[in-house]
Amino acid sequence: MSRVPMMRQAFVFLGQDLDRAICALDNDLLTDDAALKGNDSWPTLSTPLPHWMEHS
Repeated sequence: MSRVPMMRQAFVFLGQDLDRAICALDNDLLTDDAALKGNDSWPTLSTPLPHWMEHS
């Protein structure tokens, strides 16, 4: 049994041809291993999502 507490968020997407977006999100979920390592290690993980620019 996983030692990671259950946490859940839900997203709703409306539109057409969303298969690519859904696939990218599914591939970007944290594994139990990554979650146990803590958020300090998360910036080193790869992501299929585009880079988000922060506005100041």
